[in-house]
Amino acid sequence: MKTFQKLDDFLNFAWAQISRGKVDKKSPARHPTFVTSNSDGFPKARMLVMRRSDRKKNEIEFHTETTSSKMLALEENARAGIHIWLPKVQLQIQMNIDVEVKVGDITIPNWRDVPTNSRVAYGTIPSPGIVIARVGPLPFKMGNPMGTGTNGLNAPAKT
Repeated sequence: MKTFQKLDDFLNFAWAQISRGKVDKKSPARHPTFVTSNSDGFPKARMLVMRRSDRKKNEIEFHTETTSSKMLALEENARAGIHIWLPKVQLQIQMNIDVEVKVGDITIPNWRDVPTNSRVAYGTIPSPGIVIARVGPLPFKMGNPMGTGTNGLNAPAKT
C-alpha cells in the first residue's frame, strides 16, 4: 500500500493517476465510478470514461447522453462523487464534486475530440437506462456531431 506523509504528495500522486486515465486505456482512472443521488435519495453508481482532466482548473471532464438517468439526477442535485480504485498500490481516490453541465454549441469542440468509433455511444435510441420490453431489431441513431443530443460534464473536483 502506498503511503503519504504530506497532503501535497498525495495530491500530486492522485492527479498524476487521474491524468493518466485520459491517455492510458489500461489505467484504472480511465473508467472511474460516478455516483449521483436518485430522486428517492439512494446513491446510483456507474462507470464513465475519463475524457479530460485539468489539475490547474481542478476539473475532470466526462460526457453523457442528455436523456440519461444521470442527467435527470444532476438536474435535481448537481453534486456527485467520483471513485477510482488503484489496485497496484491499493489506494482509493474519492472526490466530492459540483457538476457543471454543458449542453449545445458549447460542446462542439469537446465532441470533435471524441474518437469516431466512440461516438456511437451517444444519441442512441432507446435512451440509456431504458428497459427494452421486446426482443428484436431496434431503431438505432448515431450521436449528432454538432453536439445536440450529447453533453459534456465538467466536474470541478473538490479536493
